[in-house]
Amino acid sequence: MRWRRRRKADALPASLGVEVAGFSHRGLVRLINEDAWVASFVETVPRVALVAVADGMGGHAGGEQASSLAIAALLEVVRHGQSDPDLEAQLAEGFTAANQRIFGLPDAARRPGTTLTAALVREGQYVIGHLGDTRAYLISAVRILQITEDHSWVAEQVRLGLLQPEEALTSPHRSRLLRVLGTQPVVEPAFYRGTLEPADTLLLCSDGLWESVGPLEVSATIQETASLEEGVRRLIDRALARSGDDNITVAAVRQGGQARPRSPALVQQARAPTPVPGSRIPPVEEP
Repeated sequence: MRWRRRRKADALPASLGVEVAGFSHRGLVRLINEDAWVASFVETVPRVALVAVADGMGGHAGGEQASSLAIAALLEVVRHGQSDPDLEAQLAEGFTAANQRIFGLPDAARRPGTTLTAALVREGQYVIGHLGDTRAYLISAVRILQITEDHSWVAEQVRLGLLQPEEALTSPHRSRLLRVLGTQPVVEPAFYRGTLEPADTLLLCSDGLWESVGPLEVSATIQETASLEEGVRRLIDRALARSGDDNITVAAVRQGGQARPRSPALVQQARAPTPVPGSRIPPVEEP
């Protein structure tokens, strides 16, 4: 089963004031789309929104299969997790189930892998699970924060001061990932917690977007559009206009309410506002 684009964004009753949207495009060069996504409200868990993006690797049908299996396994776990109020526990179980399905594929020599970044949002509180270089951004009226850290060789070199961020974008090693789903029997996702203020947007995307469209433009596009679905589609269009040489996927959730007065967005390459203990991501003070 493929988890792909929907013709309309899902919507909760207006009184709950939460909006979700997602879209994916195979790009202008690739013959298939190895990305998969979900942006939905989980029917059996009231007031919980699930957004996730997976970027498959392994070539052609392999990467496509891996990303699709990851999203399907995650969605299945969350749909059956209504008895467990711990959102992090649900995500952890979903990542484990997804990894087992992919790692258990019969041809070990050609076993595919996939990134996975997923968020559960309930009553303004979010938990994110993350492996790979798909990203999660928090967009508010005054700033955009990159919440997740890329699990890639080039990102590690940047953190060590051995490579500049601009160099990482063009490095021939930028596709070399250090932590993904499906290639090892056990995975260790990083988890992040935080709060969505009124009108904040939590946006997840594959590298097909963030390598082409910078954070300031991502923030401005989301802020300037009346609906979240329109903003998501505009981001896809802008990435296609810049390059289009990779699959492009965006999934997002927006908290309802009135935003604070807007000032120019400040791009901050921050880690988690509140890192979850044991996630292997050390606490970092917000600027």
